[in-house]
Amino acid sequence: MKFNDLRSIGHNIADSLASGTGLLIGVAFSDVFVEAARSPEGSITVDFLTGTVTGGSASPSLAGAIGLYRDALSDECRRRGTSPLIFRELTVRFLPYPGGGRFIVTVEDQRGRRSVDDYVGRPAKRLREIELAASNWATVRDFYDALLFALGAPPWHGRNINALIDSMVHGGINKVEPPYAIRIHGLDRAPKEVREVVEYTKDALVRAGAARAEVVFETSA
Repeated sequence: MKFNDLRSIGHNIADSLASGTGLLIGVAFSDVFVEAARSPEGSITVDFLTGTVTGGSASPSLAGAIGLYRDALSDECRRRGTSPLIFRELTVRFLPYPGGGRFIVTVEDQRGRRSVDDYVGRPAKRLREIELAASNWATVRDFYDALLFALGAPPWHGRNINALIDSMVHGGINKVEPPYAIRIHGLDRAPKEVREVVEYTKDALVRAGAARAEVVFETSA
């Protein structure tokens, strides 16, 4: 079976739970995103191979429904001429998010092929992944140049927070339009001034409504 078919199975199962309708299992249950928001971890992680919650906390009703998805996964695999044994991992992290929630699907097969797909909204739309390495950034301009190049911004695009809000949140300027996720790695190796501007940009985008525009902006060391 092609690996993309496994990703499709993972998405279908996750999307069914995210929808809250329970059509695949014939049982109605509480909103997974509402419960994720109440969970101390701020999210709920589900292992669909075992039908269990492995991160966060879920109500008995939701936990019971999740247990039924193990059988639903078997049915979905059988329909496609395979079995759940083809998976080494199928986990999904559900997080509250404006506009209908967010879920991150991790799929790994027995050959070690692995994918992590990020979805937002209802109906769920997969986020385009944009990875940026901050370890070689020496100036704030390096940050703007890398980000704007990745977004396909026009040459006249301003290199400031307000210009980013205009193009990323309000849209209609860059070649790359939402939904997408900007992930900046190695930020701890960038100069302090760069780190501060990047973090301020992240906060400013959130305040400006990036979530409603289906834009995710994340940083990591």
